[in-house]
Amino acid sequence: MRGLPPVTSDLRAWAQGLTRKLQEGWSQLEYKNAASSAKNDGAILWDATTETVQVSDDGAFRSLAYVDESATLGPFFINDLPGTATTEALIQFFNTGTAVNLVSGGVRMPRAGRVVAIYMVSDANRTAGTATARVVVSGAGTAFDGGSVVLDGTNLNRDSGVVAYASGVSFAAGNDVALEVVTSGWTPTTANITLWMTVRFEPF
Repeated sequence: MRGLPPVTSDLRAWAQGLTRKLQEGWSQLEYKNAASSAKNDGAILWDATTETVQVSDDGAFRSLAYVDESATLGPFFINDLPGTATTEALIQFFNTGTAVNLVSGGVRMPRAGRVVAIYMVSDANRTAGTATARVVVSGAGTAFDGGSVVLDGTNLNRDSGVVAYASGVSFAAGNDVALEVVTSGWTPTTANITLWMTVRFEPF
């Protein structure tokens, strides 16, 4: 360990200084990088990319399990998805036994965090164009994972995506967070869309 105090004639003072240095060293994990080796079991490192603690086990690094303060929100709805537009997905309420009311604005967040997953389902198969899900934070649309959640020639009626916390779309406490769908040449325009999102909150 670098920075250890040199041995002096005052062994008591030296031991106290050594104890402080060891405590400082043990209080912060080393960062995991390309050179980190999982050859020996039990090595514990911090992965700044995924923002997780990693432990070496059987030749590989694995994330330590911990309580994840996350929630999946939805469903959000779009009726008759338009062909080329940006359309917010709405929250649905029953205002009578059969009639519904749709409200925009999303969900107000109690703590800061990030949107880490989106799920999208259509009740009709795509026949042309694309429909891409995005996150809306206090009215501003933001791409999720480079537009990876999309209905297209491959994903005809459903798709989903999840990212590491560090790659999620961030929001602050008090932000209203919603979802929207950006279409380009989409058909059929009679398709109805349902979406959900998973958010992960920062710890208290």
